[in-house]
Amino acid sequence: MLRVEVSLANVKVGLERFRLDPVGGLERLVQGWRAEFSSALTQLMDAEIELFLGQQKQDGKKNARNGYVVRTFAVKGVGQLEVRMPRDREGKFSSSILPYRQRYDIRIQQDMALMHLGGMSTRTIEFMSKRFFGRRLSAQEVSEATATLHASVDAWRNRPLTARYEYLYLDGTFFSVRRGNIGREPVLVAVGVEEDGTRSVLGFQSGDKESATTWNEFLGDLLRRGLNPDAVQLGLMDGLTGLERVFTERFRRSKVQRCQIHKARNVLAKVPRRLQEEFRTAMTKVFYNEGNLKSREAFSSLKEKYARLCPDAVRCLEGDLDSLLAFYAFPRNEWPSLRTTNPIERLNKEFKRRTNSMEIVGAEKSMYTLLAYISMRMEHGWRSAKLGKRNVVHLNSFEIAITH
Repeated sequence: MLRVEVSLANVKVGLERFRLDPVGGLERLVQGWRAEFSSALTQLMDAEIELFLGQQKQDGKKNARNGYVVRTFAVKGVGQLEVRMPRDREGKFSSSILPYRQRYDIRIQQDMALMHLGGMSTRTIEFMSKRFFGRRLSAQEVSEATATLHASVDAWRNRPLTARYEYLYLDGTFFSVRRGNIGREPVLVAVGVEEDGTRSVLGFQSGDKESATTWNEFLGDLLRRGLNPDAVQLGLMDGLTGLERVFTERFRRSKVQRCQIHKARNVLAKVPRRLQEEFRTAMTKVFYNEGNLKSREAFSSLKEKYARLCPDAVRCLEGDLDSLLAFYAFPRNEWPSLRTTNPIERLNKEFKRRTNSMEIVGAEKSMYTLLAYISMRMEHGWRSAKLGKRNVVHLNSFEIAITH
């Protein structure tokens, strides 16, 4: 423990300086603590090298001290220090307190990575690092700090899926990724919902979202990690090519729920503009009703009225009617959350919000690290908003949603 003694006269002088220049007063105080901190580190390393040389002597080796080398080292909460590091003649001593080539506290490295993942660019952190950490850090150092998280992210992405997930939300989204050249690439995403309504991001994988083969491999990976296929009762998705077929092959006991908002947009695109408003009202009654039977009665009325006026739209809706109304087989309080893929769309929107400012996400591992961070942050918010606990959505909400 450091012990500092000051006289009353010095205290009076110091207080007056603080009154006239509070920022400067604090900086002078911190400078004094930095000197004490540097001295304490040097003393620790002096003791460390003496222990090292003592062991060398016991091993019959002739070695001795060889002065000091001055180097800088930044410590979180303290700032940049000048430290005298002891050396030995044979150059074999390596301090465990200040490892060779390490120029800042490991906690600063962790903070840099979190700041970057949280939304700050590498250039912004470089610009602000002197004020934050007491040492100017390069954009390359920020990137290297983020790269240290890759192993942890790989472990998280490949973690065992031991919980029982009743519902799976599946979708894909695009990012600009650097693989030699820069190009937009899709990423497949899966969100699982447990029996108590807890949501989790089960995985994401780079790959063609329009490819049945890619989806088959992605779902196979979830199963290899322990996802129980018998527990899954419903898969929620939009009309991605081949996904529904692959899903039903992998999860034979599960139903498929097509996203009503995506389908509504597809159907309305086939309706003449002058009829869209009344068709939308009729379609809303199909999607939002008291139960499966009432919804099918509403569709029969829609078909009777519009089969001749809008045949393509009616066929488009009728072809997926079973999967559009599959949610009725589940608890009523969960219907609002099971009609659409909104939960995973919200996750994808958060992915986009964070990555749009970056223009280029980086290489694949950098992309996965960023998406893992966003996923964990989203999961934290989901803990207090479990599926099935939301208020029932009114018809007007749906009408607004499908028009945008």
